[in-house]
Amino acid sequence: ELLNELLDRHAPIGRPLERALVRAAFPHQIPEAWRRILIAVGHDPHPALIATLTAELEAERARRAFAVHEGIAEILAAARDGGLHVAVVSNNPADQIAALLERAGVAYAFDAVIGNDRPGVRSKPAPDPYVAGAAAVGAAPATCVAIEDSLLGAESASAAGCHVIGVATGAAR
Repeated sequence: ELLNELLDRHAPIGRPLERALVRAAFPHQIPEAWRRILIAVGHDPHPALIATLTAELEAERARRAFAVHEGIAEILAAARDGGLHVAVVSNNPADQIAALLERAGVAYAFDAVIGNDRPGVRSKPAPDPYVAGAAAVGAAPATCVAIEDSLLGAESASAAGCHVIGVATGAAR
């Protein structure tokens, strides 16, 4: 919905984005995701337009609260109660993800947030984010389970040596 709002404002396409397109684009860093979307809908992916869309998306993500999927809060609470350590590993900046988790009411459940802005950590699909996530919770990657909503993230977790569980709520790539 937010992506459609932003496109309607800056690069109208006359129809809502297809979910499959969003799912394929958004495992990538945000500017690259916008570039892929603009090309797919027939718009020139001009750097100024990408910069505007990226800045506005980040501003909206910083002020809006987004709900977590049904059952996730309970799973996180059970993990915490069971003494498990939990980290978020994202292809977005850590501060942005931490703020989203706070507004969603689940920040308490995470021991660490690993973003694409950590020095020396290449973005997914490189294994670096999951290696850093495992280190942040004091575990070897081989003892970790990564729950991923994109193939790009699953590739990253698998390359790091984590066990991977894929969920069909997020990105296709």
